[in-house]
Amino acid sequence: MRSHAHCAKIWRQILSSCCLRREAIRNQRSVFCVTVNRQHPRPMETNRDEEDGDGDGGTPGSKRPRLAVPRSSPGVGRARKSLPFTSPVKSPSQRAAYNLIQKARKILSPRQTRSKSVKVTSPKDLLSRRTKKIGWTTSETRALIQYVGMPSEDWNPDRSTSDWPQLSADHTYWKGAAEYVKKTSGADILRSATSVRTKVVNHLRPSYPKLSGGRSAAEKAFGLHLDNCLTSTPQHYNPLSSPLPTIPSSPTLDQSVSMLTGPSQSPTDSSNPRTLSFLPSPVQHPKPLTPNDVLQADLSVLPPESRVTIALRALQSLSVTHQQSFLSDLFDSWSNDTANILTDHLYFKLALSKQITTYPTDFASLSTDAMIRLQTMGKPNSMYKFAQCIARNRPGSQEPLMPLTRMPFGLIQYQIDFYTCTNVQQIKMSDDFRRFQDMMEIELGQRFNRLFRGPGWSGCPRDVWKNPLEARMNVACVSHKTVQNDVAKSGSTATTDIQESALKDLKTANPKGRFWIKLDGTDLKPALQESTKGKWNGDPEINCQVQELRSEYDRRVSVVAKLSTNQNRSLFEQQLTSIVDDLDKDKEWLQDFLTKTINVYRKKSETPNTSEETLKGLNWEIVEISNFIQQSQQLKDIYEDLLRLITPDNPDTRTVTTRHKTQEADTRRYLTGLFKKKRQPAATHVLVIMLSDEERKRKPYALPVQFIPYHSLRDQWIRDLTRKLKERMAFHGLTVVGTVTDGEFSTLRTRGETRPLHIWQLVHDARDSVSRMKKDTLKKILVQIGVNVEGTPVTEIEDPAIPPTVITKLHNLQDDMDFTDAIHHIRKDLIPEGYTYHTWRAHVPESELDMLRSIVATYRFRARIRELQREGVDFSRHLYVPEVDVSTGQVHHEREDHNHILKRIAKHTRDGGHTDIDVRRFDEAMKAPEANLTHAALVGERKQSVGDAERLLSHAVKKFFLKKGYAAEAEYVKVIADWHEASDGRGLSQSARKAANEAMLNYILDQWMPWHRENGDLSMIDINRRVEGLCGFSRETVIGITTNIESQEARRLLNPAHGPEHPRAGTTDDVECFFAILHSKTAGQPVTLKDFKQWWRKLVLQFRERMATDRPFYYWSLNERYKEDEYASFDVATDEVPRLHQLRFRRREDSSIIAAGRAFLPARHRPTLRQRLYKFAVGLPPVPENWQAHVQHVLNTGHS
Repeated sequence: MRSHAHCAKIWRQILSSCCLRREAIRNQRSVFCVTVNRQHPRPMETNRDEEDGDGDGGTPGSKRPRLAVPRSSPGVGRARKSLPFTSPVKSPSQRAAYNLIQKARKILSPRQTRSKSVKVTSPKDLLSRRTKKIGWTTSETRALIQYVGMPSEDWNPDRSTSDWPQLSADHTYWKGAAEYVKKTSGADILRSATSVRTKVVNHLRPSYPKLSGGRSAAEKAFGLHLDNCLTSTPQHYNPLSSPLPTIPSSPTLDQSVSMLTGPSQSPTDSSNPRTLSFLPSPVQHPKPLTPNDVLQADLSVLPPESRVTIALRALQSLSVTHQQSFLSDLFDSWSNDTANILTDHLYFKLALSKQITTYPTDFASLSTDAMIRLQTMGKPNSMYKFAQCIARNRPGSQEPLMPLTRMPFGLIQYQIDFYTCTNVQQIKMSDDFRRFQDMMEIELGQRFNRLFRGPGWSGCPRDVWKNPLEARMNVACVSHKTVQNDVAKSGSTATTDIQESALKDLKTANPKGRFWIKLDGTDLKPALQESTKGKWNGDPEINCQVQELRSEYDRRVSVVAKLSTNQNRSLFEQQLTSIVDDLDKDKEWLQDFLTKTINVYRKKSETPNTSEETLKGLNWEIVEISNFIQQSQQLKDIYEDLLRLITPDNPDTRTVTTRHKTQEADTRRYLTGLFKKKRQPAATHVLVIMLSDEERKRKPYALPVQFIPYHSLRDQWIRDLTRKLKERMAFHGLTVVGTVTDGEFSTLRTRGETRPLHIWQLVHDARDSVSRMKKDTLKKILVQIGVNVEGTPVTEIEDPAIPPTVITKLHNLQDDMDFTDAIHHIRKDLIPEGYTYHTWRAHVPESELDMLRSIVATYRFRARIRELQREGVDFSRHLYVPEVDVSTGQVHHEREDHNHILKRIAKHTRDGGHTDIDVRRFDEAMKAPEANLTHAALVGERKQSVGDAERLLSHAVKKFFLKKGYAAEAEYVKVIADWHEASDGRGLSQSARKAANEAMLNYILDQWMPWHRENGDLSMIDINRRVEGLCGFSRETVIGITTNIESQEARRLLNPAHGPEHPRAGTTDDVECFFAILHSKTAGQPVTLKDFKQWWRKLVLQFRERMATDRPFYYWSLNERYKEDEYASFDVATDEVPRLHQLRFRRREDSSIIAAGRAFLPARHRPTLRQRLYKFAVGLPPVPENWQAHVQHVLNTGHS
């Protein structure tokens, strides 16, 4: 077996022989082409000797080189074809080439090689070994990426859909790229055009695809910045490293060079260019230059780069003290171009010494030009000021004058990047500016973005879009659509799911916080909607029938759609029958619905306080249902006619399909309207759940995490919702303190998940346990029938709650009196002596049965208290005791919103439920200016106004009553005002707040349990004392007040461990603030559920941004105090007069006083004067003639 070197030698002989006789072989290549093609299946490529070995040029998208077509010999018109059964005549050169090829095939033929240890090498591999591949250096690759990013006539990256050029291999673009790479990188070799194209297509494009960033990612990986990529001369001249170009010889130049460096080398040929003798070379070293030589020499004939090289070498011989004067003399004698080159080079060296990696090659000259232009235009030197803002530090700090990690640096940076790029896709907005713009549009709407940004490319041709020089911008920033995409990608969803991203942000912002779950609802505009995509909106979330209705609706719509397609007769008949049956069911349902609606209308019309709007709505409902009944009957007739056309004799369904296509749209409209009726009632309210830190040290105080649309809610549904939220909070490591709701969910504060929470619930359970018992059953529980061996009395029905002493006493009393008197005697012993007990039924004397029920219920109540006391729950001292939550394993408080309780107390005061209060004396206080009481607050024109409730029960009114000597009224107002100030006032100590709460609790217990000051054991309470009417309050009000007070005092015991909680921690005013923000976006009008979902995502993102600790801009609005640090404690007093003690009389708030300008104040939910003049009221709808008799029959009989 021959060696590889010998094989390569043979193939080189073949190649040289072919090159010498190329013309002869091209004329007659029939034998040679056949032989070569057997060894090389691929076509022969031209100019293979011009490649540098980095690739064969066979890249995707490139044009394959054509085969060398045999041409005719000179003087011959057509190439001669080979005759069959004969061999063409070979020339001597052909025979020599043929013999060499056969010799090579015999040496390394796969058929003749049997040994597996010998590696068979193809002729192509042997030829490839003759040249060594030269890999691409980093500087070459960087220069190539830089060239690709520059626009040119052949290829413009800004207008191309691809990030990398895909021009053909023979395009002149690649030759220019090769020259640029050699010139810029300073490489020793000049790459071929094919090699450059191969590098781009086979290496750069797969390594940096468009999905991963494309060319931008490559520029970032190789440290190429935007300014360097876009300039036409990114690689600046380096005088010390780059050789000077050769220049023609001249007498003046020779004299200058001789004076500086001595005799130069004589050229061998006077016509050839010669190199200056002072350039560094391995043979001849330059003569040291002196400053005088440089200054006295005539260097005007030299290029600026050469002058800089001479000056720098002369500068090296000077000391530091003389360099400045030497440079000053040079700048005075040189032109601006030469001075700029020298300045740029010196600055470049300085930047490299400072490890600046942004290639500041021409920054000195560029900044000088910028300052000249600013001065010419009459502008201040912003270049210097901007550098000063970044370079200089704040006093006593290492931070720059302008912060670089927050606004406005991001805005300035984007403006600069925008106007120095060629396509906006080359730049990216910084995080601080991006988040600032998102929040500004959420706060102020899309109109702000239009004015702030400007029209941009609106009205410009499409081919100039994304070109910054063609944009009309006020402030360069992203578009409204991009902001919408940012909101969609923020993690906030428009569904009713828990906002997990908000929980994560809350944990990041306040990792050690203790949070309250706050719930409150607001009105929605009822609207059952269906989008063009078939999505339903407006349905309550807690409605099991919606999913069933949706499935039925989709089934019926699909059946109607299938009828418009050609099918077989049997399937077509089944679908038509299904539609007819469904229409029959619709008619029955509509008739029942009409009957119910008419009955409701009749009841409402008989009620005197029914509003006119309600009656109008019911009338229109009757008309709509009547129209649906007519439509269902008409559609049924139409589909029955179509069904008759489908017969065995007429199996063709094309006629029916054609007729149904004209009816399909009407059927779909009918189904849409019908199912809107079936989906009723629509969601009329939306419940928003927010989380608030109990310390409330930073704004915003709460964060929205979930919303639930509803028509009606049960307390158990609220419990289920909060249970899921508490589990997710525990998963994220958030501590849950309690839940706050309004008075609608009172049972949340009375009955827990494992036990009762309020003493009222124990009373209710005890009374309920005996309310259905008969007299005989109660006697069997109390009457003794014997004594056991231990001396314990025995009854027919044993009840462990009844003490044996009571049974024995009842048995002994019957010796001297009858059973009724004995029971009455036992009944009086249930309360302390000197007090009167309350009867089982209010205002009704107790019978024997009532007394038995009172006795058994009382002892069961007391037994239950003792049982819970053994479990660690002491209801003998507390009216409310929170339970340990099952989800979190910690004590969980349930409170009612304090402001809701205050508004209800104000309502009870106006109603005059308190028997010891004379309401007419409040009318006297209204007439006194010092009482600060308005007519609107007295009569309750604004029932939901907390301010009116504070005016009615204020310290000013208390002082007026004291002045008048109205003691009962003064005490009533004082207790309530102090209690309200303890939960909402600033500047009170913890002891003062505790005293105010105890005073309010004692005021209630004075009527509920008059002996509580003598005996504070709450198990001795009279269970027959109704909670309703205590101090004129309702049951919900009493439960809310006592629950909040007991919860606050229980939390106050934990102050040494967790610090005091904020007085407003147990209020839902944070949720009301959320609703206020929502109404400000919608001009104060109720929104539909669809609109609420669109705003929900934005508002959640807004609250998250305000709560973020790493927010790169200041979030401040005019209606709040801005403070970066934590707010001071609410217990700290201020120099100002407390808010609840101030006199704030406003004439325009009082409707009893005529004030100028009040007629122009907007009123919520009321039409303006113009609307009332030009928008006429909608009257009652007319009843269809064919339904008048039916409606009259229903009204008379109540049946359809």
